[in-house]
Amino acid sequence: MSEASQALQKIARETGILFAGTVISMFFGFLSRAVIARYFSTGEYGVFNLALTVLNIALVIATLGFQNALPREVAFYREKEPSRVGDLVSTALVIVAVNSLIWTAILFAGAGNISRLFGDERLAGALRIAVFALPFWALTGVVISVSRGFGRVREQVYFQNIVYPTLFMAFVVMGAFLGLPFAFVFGAYLAAQVLTLLALTFDVWKKGVF
Repeated sequence: MSEASQALQKIARETGILFAGTVISMFFGFLSRAVIARYFSTGEYGVFNLALTVLNIALVIATLGFQNALPREVAFYREKEPSRVGDLVSTALVIVAVNSLIWTAILFAGAGNISRLFGDERLAGALRIAVFALPFWALTGVVISVSRGFGRVREQVYFQNIVYPTLFMAFVVMGAFLGLPFAFVFGAYLAAQVLTLLALTFDVWKKGVF
């Protein structure tokens, strides 16, 4: 089999894996939202969506585009200057960690103003819990981007598309079953992000990916 055929087979296989992971992620995400919409009020469901929208915007700012740039840069340095890959990865992780912590502090302090902007005081309490997930979410994205630079999709599929949405859904279902207050949803979101990063870090360290 020629190298071109092998490359095409690898691309097709990885594309299929990514597609399956995306479908699984969307399915569990839909179930989580369905449970939240079913067991909490319409207003609370709106607060949940607003809080995630704010965090998504903050994530884009906190990661500084590293999620998009790292796969290409890591692949380039692996080919041209392998000795510099470690410095590239560690620098990206430090920058994103520091920047995400800064934005966590900004959002926590400004949660009241943000809630008044949207006209819902409940958003302040939600953000003051969920915002602590930002550094974990950002670092998970960076580690996955680095793994993609090494030609791996396993980490993205397993941890971003399966582990996180499964954990979040499990926590939300447990909270709804136990009749816990709405704030638990954001605690579940934070716990799922923390556990996902810990599991990803352990897996990467154990397998010596980088």
